[in-house]
This record gives sequence, structure tokens and C-alpha cells, in this order.
Amino acid sequence: MQSVLAGTDGKSTAEVDRAGRVIPTGATSSVVPVSGRNVQLTIDRDLQWYAQQVLAQKVAETQAVNGSAVVMDVRTGEVLALATAPTFNPDDRSAKPRSDALRNVAIGDVYEPGSVNKVITAAAASRPAS
Repeated sequence: MQSVLAGTDGKSTAEVDRAGRVIPTGATSSVVPVSGRNVQLTIDRDLQWYAQQVLAQKVAETQAVNGSAVVMDVRTGEVLALATAPTFNPDDRSAKPRSDALRNVAIGDVYEPGSVNKVITAAAASRPAS
């Protein structure tokens, strides 16, 4: 989102004398700076915390190498929570985090599409008949 957030710089030019003083009747031009725009994250703070806690517990319980969870609003596609485990505390300089804790495996790793389809199939099978 850098291009959205950054905006553009303004600039001003003017004729100056040898001492660097602006000549009042000299040629001047200016370009007004344009502020960047805002973006709003769609992460729900409480849902993110809960997803992170449950995922960390399940990864520890099952002794998994890592885990990830993505919670989305199916109507809008907004990401409401994006949790990974294990995590690390970037403020703790004494800790040596595992290499997979330094990236978000939910968005940085490639996975087999069949893995997702199993969940969709299970969700459809558990749905009561109308």
C-alpha cells in the first residue's frame, strides 16, 4: 500500500541572488504537496487475539511444526484474523526464533489445494439438510 500511503512531495523554486536570498520580483514556481490516503485494516482485534490463542494451544497440543488460521468475512472478502504459530517477540533480542516464525506461513507458504477442499467438503457434509 506504499503508493496509496505515500502521497507526493511538493516543491518550490525561486530565483536567488549570489548570497542565496530570494529575489522578490524574480521568477518563482511551486507545486503543492499531495497527502497520502488512509487505509483501514479489517483485522478484528478480539477475533485476532482469540484465533492466535486457540491456534497456539492446538499447535502445542498436537506437537505440530506450525499452524495458521485465516478468518474472513465471506460476503466482503475482508480478513478479520490472520494467526500463525509459533510466533516470536521481536522485542526479546535474546530469543532465537525459528526461521518459520519469522514469516507468516498463512500467506508466505505454498500449500496443496486439496488441503483446503477437505475442509470445504467437511463443512458441507456437516450442514443440516434443508
